Amino acid sequence: MLLSRLTLLAVMAIGLAACATNKSSWQSMSPPVWTSRGVVPDAVVGDYLRGRFAASQQAYGEAADAFGRVAISQDDPALVASAFRYALVDGNVADAERFAELIVTAQSADTGHTPSPIGFAEKDLPRLTLLAAAVSRGEMATAATLLEAPLTTPLGQSMAYLFEGWVTYDQENPEAGLDHLQAIPKDLFGGFVPLHLGLMFDLSGDLGAAEVAYAEGLRAPGSDFSYIAYAGLLERHQTAEDALKVYRSLSEERGFLRRLGRMGLARLGEPKEGEAPAFVRLSRRAPTRVAKSAESAIAVGFINYAWSAYEQAIQRQEAAARAGFEGLTVNLDVPLALAQLAVAIDDTQGAGHYIIGAIYSVYGQNEAVVEANNRVAPTSWLYNYAAIGQANAFVEMDQPKEAIEKIENYLKQDALAPDVALTLADLLSEEGDYPAARVAATNAIDVANRLASEDTRGRNLWRYYFARGAITAEAGDWSQAEGDLIEALRLAPDEPLLLNYLGYSYVERGENLDEAFDMIERALAQRPTSGAITDSLGWAHYQRGNYEEAVQYLEQAVALEPGDDVITDNLGDANLQVGRKNEARIERRRVLEIETA
Repeated sequence: MLLSRLTLLAVMAIGLAACATNKSSWQSMSPPVWTSRGVVPDAVVGDYLRGRFAASQQAYGEAADAFGRVAISQDDPALVASAFRYALVDGNVADAERFAELIVTAQSADTGHTPSPIGFAEKDLPRLTLLAAAVSRGEMATAATLLEAPLTTPLGQSMAYLFEGWVTYDQENPEAGLDHLQAIPKDLFGGFVPLHLGLMFDLSGDLGAAEVAYAEGLRAPGSDFSYIAYAGLLERHQTAEDALKVYRSLSEERGFLRRLGRMGLARLGEPKEGEAPAFVRLSRRAPTRVAKSAESAIAVGFINYAWSAYEQAIQRQEAAARAGFEGLTVNLDVPLALAQLAVAIDDTQGAGHYIIGAIYSVYGQNEAVVEANNRVAPTSWLYNYAAIGQANAFVEMDQPKEAIEKIENYLKQDALAPDVALTLADLLSEEGDYPAARVAATNAIDVANRLASEDTRGRNLWRYYFARGAITAEAGDWSQAEGDLIEALRLAPDEPLLLNYLGYSYVERGENLDEAFDMIERALAQRPTSGAITDSLGWAHYQRGNYEEAVQYLEQAVALEPGDDVITDNLGDANLQVGRKNEARIERRRVLEIETA
């Protein structure tokens, strides 16, 4: 049966899905069987417990060290597996390789294991780690040998087939590698094949075939990389105008690729008005290839799978939140491991470091976030978002001055980065410097407006007006805030977050209640399981004196968001108005409990 992208990524996300604790899926093993070996030294037990606790906190370096010590002294496969996995997600690929060799040797001796749709981390990741380690040393013949034994999970088989294509390309000839990729079996996921065919054709000099493959890759998973590779190909080998068209289009969009488009325009002598000289100089040093060798292409392959697994898991978490399951965490150990293998092969792959930083951010490992994003080069298309990631980590570490300094320094060398400017506005607002925050938000609007085309202006600009409006409202200047929010709504009339914010603001002020009801109801129709929007509608009924209806909606909101003290307090007020004094007292106590917790 042909595996769709969704099916494959669902397999990838086994053990990644949202769960109620921070515990790793690799922690679910039973304690090792030591009783047959007599008395276990206290140091071994202590290391085992330290490893379990460290892993539960995503302190993977400490977990790897603790399990590594135990694995050396105890002949137990579960301990070796734990030492391997935690060393890998911590980025210690040398130690992970050492333990992976033990695991793969044991697997080779086990003639009873059969293909399985689950168990990628246990069954296939050790062999892929040995593969990545060999590739990182340029030992492609060893990589070929490792691929001779079949992997057991659909994900592992898909990755192995892609990597085998590159090993064949390197060890035999480009034609053999291309033939291999073009013959991918229908029961394997091939979403990244167009990109990698393009990279093969590109490296082997068949530019026409590369252009066709990249164009197909624009409609497939990993399209960001296909855009980068396609635009770089046009820039290197076609007319400048062909490349300029692509770069102009990218520079008008919001997101990861806008910086890429601006760098391309600057490199080709058409910088955006107002580009900083430092940015233009930087752009000239930016690479125009995604991969420069078979080895770096394999690193890109690891990134492709890591990024897709990461996005899939985050989307699941967001879907759970929309369904009312707020506060659930997500396990991202597999994409983290794959990204670590990518940068072990090619440390210049900024996307790998960026993914590592993003995952550490989810895990609350803020020092590791800063370190990972430090490794994203200034010439990377992701450098602006790496700076934002670092600033957010500084805030989480209660270092707001460092966060502001980071963003201000970034904007000195890149003045046309509206998302970075908006981050500065948010940081300044959090510090209570509302005038400076509004200036920064205004700068973000001006830059975003300048970069946008008529086609992209509406879908890009609303969020900047929304942000400035929210900052201004927080500062207490409603007249100016309202203008920004109305403009945002004009640009994005159906955006539920905006509809709810403006509608609730009107309700709080007792203004335009009919219009406010319409906005909130439209928002709730799009997000029926949102506790925040349900609360807004309940409070709107409260403000109108419809207390029975208010209780109905606010009870639903509390059920959706049981840990929100504001919603709970609103329900207490509504219960009091309908004479349910006992229920109101209960809600008051719950508010205190939530605030205390």
